[in-house]
Amino acid sequence: ETATGEIEILVGMDGWDFDYEVIKDDRVRVFKEKEHIGRRSIHNKLAKEAIGKYLLKIDAHVIFDLGWDTKLKCVCEENTIVGPSVGIIDEDKWDPKEGRWAGFDMDENLKGTWRTESIEKKIEEVMACPGTGWMIQKDTFWKFGGNNLSLSKWSDEEAEWACNIWLTGGKVLIRTDVVCAHLFR
Repeated sequence: ETATGEIEILVGMDGWDFDYEVIKDDRVRVFKEKEHIGRRSIHNKLAKEAIGKYLLKIDAHVIFDLGWDTKLKCVCEENTIVGPSVGIIDEDKWDPKEGRWAGFDMDENLKGTWRTESIEKKIEEVMACPGTGWMIQKDTFWKFGGNNLSLSKWSDEEAEWACNIWLTGGKVLIRTDVVCAHLFR
C-alpha cells in the first residue's frame, strides 16, 4: 500500500507444512518449503524467482512509509546495498511510533550503536545496514553467488552483504528519509 512504483512480492514460507492464506494480490507469489531449508536458502530461491532488477529483503513484521520503493531504488546502484532508517511499531495500533535510528557508529572498542540524534542528510554512508530491511540489485546479489550457505542458516545476512559490498569498494547506504518500522520482540 505504500509503494509508489511497480513491485513484486515473493513470500518464502520455510518449513511450512500447513495451509495459511496470504493476502490476495496479483503482485504476491508464495513459495513454500515443507522442510526447513533456512532463511539464506529460501532467500536465494526467491532471488532466482524474482523478475525485477532489485531485491528487497524485509522481515515479515515491518511497515514502510509512503514512497519507500522509489527512494531506495534511486540510490541502489551496482555494488551498493541500501537500507532504511529503522523505527518501532506500536503493536496495539500497528502504526509506527515516533523516533527512528539511522546511521551506525562504532567506538574504539568496536561497539556499534545506531544514531538517534536529529538526522540532517537524506543519504548516510555507513559500514552496516539494518537487518529489518535492505535493498540490493539482483545482478550484484548473484555476482557474489547469493547468500553464503556456509554461514548461519538463520540470520546475519545484512552483515554478510554489508561486508561483501564495503570490502570490495562498494557503498553501504542508509536512506534516512525512508522509515521501516519494525515490531521488536
